[in-house]
Amino acid sequence: MLVLISSLSNANTIDDIKEKGVLKCGVYRDIPGYSLNNEGIEIELCSAVSYAIFGKQDNFEAIGLDADLRFEAVKAGELDISFASPVLNQKRDLTKGVDFVAPYTYELQGLLAMKSFYNKATLKLEDFSYKSFKDIKEEISVCVAGDTIIESSFLKYMVKHAKGKVRIKPYYSFLGAKRAFLRKECSLLSDQIGVLKSMLKMNEYFEPSILLDDIIEVLPLYAMIKLGDNDFHYLIKNIINGLLLAEDKDINSKNIDEVLNNTKDKEILYMFGQIKGYGKSLGVNDDFLYKIVKNLGNYGEIFDKHLGEASGHNASRGLNNLYKNGGLFYPFKVYGQEE
Repeated sequence: MLVLISSLSNANTIDDIKEKGVLKCGVYRDIPGYSLNNEGIEIELCSAVSYAIFGKQDNFEAIGLDADLRFEAVKAGELDISFASPVLNQKRDLTKGVDFVAPYTYELQGLLAMKSFYNKATLKLEDFSYKSFKDIKEEISVCVAGDTIIESSFLKYMVKHAKGKVRIKPYYSFLGAKRAFLRKECSLLSDQIGVLKSMLKMNEYFEPSILLDDIIEVLPLYAMIKLGDNDFHYLIKNIINGLLLAEDKDINSKNIDEVLNNTKDKEILYMFGQIKGYGKSLGVNDDFLYKIVKNLGNYGEIFDKHLGEASGHNASRGLNNLYKNGGLFYPFKVYGQEE
């Protein structure tokens, strides 16, 4: 046991990444708004870590992952970090052997239905006329990724709200569940609402679908690294916090230089490297956050670019807003705080 503790405490991912010359960054496969064609929130966060460690944007490799592979890939060192949307709960925190650093977005779990379905009672293809799972009385089947929070959350929701017979059909992966739904192996698909909305856009030309009104669960999605590296943990935590803190202080990619030229706010000067020490305390250059916000934007800019109005997805900020706008994000201060 003493040997294990020693090996964990000596872990230094930042130095290892610098030596390799590339950040290996896990992202989900082909989810618009998150990671598709080298664009999305997860890609931007990989870029942010690259800016912090290397001072430039493109020293990372985005590695697409299925849900069942992400934990082992991080534990084995095949990935330095994963933004492949792992949802934190106590069981995972205790048993998966990885470090859930900080939430980078809050998703909602919902349900997608085909506009037409096969009614076993009438033996006919009928229009799907329901707005909520709670109203369905016919026998239906629901595709989910098996052995996931999506499956367990839907099971609880089903037990509470089902009025007819429901058959849950678990698949090996999220991709497997999506493909089964498109093959009409089930009437409904349950997943993150962001994923379901992306499917709405992809399906509209060949298989019209409907997003139901049900909100099944809130899903906090965390950045994930291997256990035992406090330096890398604090760096990732401060990158995500820095994006939020910049937005909280109304600093964005367009006005950051003007703000720095005119402000006397010591926290702003410190966080962006004008007062020395912040980056050095995290094992990187003091201007790391300046480069990130200047080139990628603050959290709000990144969200809007990939999920909000600028992206075409038109997702509202909702829970992903700052505390002062009714959201869950409350960035911590980085200068002048009491111990």
